[in-house]
Amino acid sequence: LKLLSRHGSSASELSAIFVAVGPGSFSALRVGISAAKGLALGAGSALVGVSTMWIEAAPFEGQGLPLRPILDAAWGALSVGHFVSSPSGLEELASPALMTVEGLVREVEVPTLFCGEHLPAVRETLASALGDRARFPETATLERRPRYLSAMGWRRLQNPKVANLDVAPIYARPPSISK
Repeated sequence: LKLLSRHGSSASELSAIFVAVGPGSFSALRVGISAAKGLALGAGSALVGVSTMWIEAAPFEGQGLPLRPILDAAWGALSVGHFVSSPSGLEELASPALMTVEGLVREVEVPTLFCGEHLPAVRETLASALGDRARFPETATLERRPRYLSAMGWRRLQNPKVANLDVAPIYARPPSISK
């Protein structure tokens, strides 16, 4: 709200709030989504959730290779997405999966572009195990940028079947409190 105020605007002028819904950790997702819901409710704005996997894959749309965004899921596990580019944009082939780096290596049969905030931690392992099937973007392109959240949120907002649905978190793994 301070940012809006600094620019002479208010929350009531927002037509939509876009929020990353994960996969991610329990606490971070609950806090972020709750804050976005409160802001949207108070402003009377639409609320649109966007998968973090989509945000990670978006910069690499149109590369002509399968995309595998990788996020840390703690305890040695990865949360891995699976996308391809199609004439209409990115297409998610499967929901994010929880797996080890060895499990990911077993799944990759064709040249694949790996991306995501956890890629630096597993890059060498993937390169060694997959050889020329492992493709990597420049390190600078791995930074998560809010513009991709905005772009993906705006696309979803244009689809009347998607906008204003109840925004729910996608957890990387079940919350430990549920065990």
